[in-house]
Amino acid sequence: MEVSNRISRAVLVAVSILFVLGTRAARAQDELFVANGGNSVTVYARTSNGNVAPLRTLSGAATGLNGIADLAVDTVNNELIVLNQFGLSITVYTRTANGNVAPLRTLVGVSTGLNTPQGVVVDTVNNELAVVNVSGNTVTVYARTASGNVAPLRTLSGAATGLANPVGLALDTVNNELAVASSGNASVRFFARTANGNVAPLRTLTGAATGLVSPVRVAITTGGVVPPPSPTPTGTPVATPTTVPSSPTTTPGAGQVAVPTLDSRGLIALSLILAAMGIFVIRRMSS
Repeated sequence: MEVSNRISRAVLVAVSILFVLGTRAARAQDELFVANGGNSVTVYARTSNGNVAPLRTLSGAATGLNGIADLAVDTVNNELIVLNQFGLSITVYTRTANGNVAPLRTLVGVSTGLNTPQGVVVDTVNNELAVVNVSGNTVTVYARTASGNVAPLRTLSGAATGLANPVGLALDTVNNELAVASSGNASVRFFARTANGNVAPLRTLTGAATGLVSPVRVAITTGGVVPPPSPTPTGTPVATPTTVPSSPTTTPGAGQVAVPTLDSRGLIALSLILAAMGIFVIRRMSS
């Protein structure tokens, strides 16, 4: 009985440690990332106010930062993606990178199609990076982990797209759309997320009534509210489907199984469940 009690206490201590670490990991993402003109990225607590020093500063020759145009934080894979307009590159770091550290990987070279890139978004649902290039009026899409001098998976370009000096973009993974701020013709153009080549937009926001003036950035929010069902002729009640959020998964290859990604809170919950089950089994065996 004494042995089982000791094991139970050990399990509870381990779970407590996991809980503390998981909570710290969740709080660690409550941060503000800033791209600076001096080729640096400074990171602050999200609620920082006044004259406070950054928590971390990413800078120096080893970083490869060169004319930062945009950045994106990937909290799923714990990475920081930086778009360099002068270096014609994308440099990727761990989210907590600090000091003069080299990137985990760098996307650069003629084959990439990067051409004065101005905006980047990370798609953690489909594991892709999308970039808008002001020179050439293009949107190039890559695998999220692309590195070196690799060609894009897709390139949106041509007269039919209507892109003119595009400098900002936003990704809508709920409706599978890509929105591009086209500053040269004062418009926002919407494309299917997988659009490729010289294709016309699904729709275009433009005109005097819109108030658009050389738009440079765009962001999207999605409601996620299921509309009420339409009345049926028979009056039979129709159940409203419930949208259940799911963790991002990577599409499995041949012989692979897709495993959902758990965040720190999910890991904490799983640890507590497993610990409770372990204690129950131990006590049953010792009784």
